[in-house]
Amino acid sequence: MAGHQSVAQIDKARRGGGRQMDHRVEAFLRDVLALEGENYVDVRRGVRHRLTGYEKLFRDAEPDEQMKEKAAHSCRALCRARVLEEIPRHKRTETAEHLKLVLDIVNLRMRLAQAIHG
Repeated sequence: MAGHQSVAQIDKARRGGGRQMDHRVEAFLRDVLALEGENYVDVRRGVRHRLTGYEKLFRDAEPDEQMKEKAAHSCRALCRARVLEEIPRHKRTETAEHLKLVLDIVNLRMRLAQAIHG
């Protein structure tokens, strides 16, 4: 069941070409697409809030206490990859521009997490 995948299972699915995308990552994409048309501040706030929520879902699904931060990292990486994958599908549209903003926000979150957790 995807909701209870370990980090190793998620990493294996990601290495398999990303075809078996976790349902939580698809939900993240739908959530951030729903923010399209909002002002910049609300989009930033909304993306950060949703990413934090999905990171928590990934951490909570990880049974190994020592792997919980790696689970959150996997969440960020999978969400980033999914947004990046979606951008070309909306080439030259407002949606593509919105997804580029989402990508920038996720990238910043990844850099901050890297700085904090090493």
